[in-house]
Amino acid sequence: MKGHRLQEIAEAVGYKTHGAVLKRIRHIADCYEDFISEEYQKYLETF
Repeated sequence: MKGHRLQEIAEAVGYKTHGAVLKRIRHIADCYEDFISEEYQKYLETF
């Protein structure tokens, strides 16, 4: 989406505001971080 305004990106993916897009991206990133942390913890427990 290089070169596009945040509002254009939001509209392209079906959100009304760019803030909603940023909030969703943050949520996805947080979930990914939690998943990686859990998987890493499982790995550490095997040693």
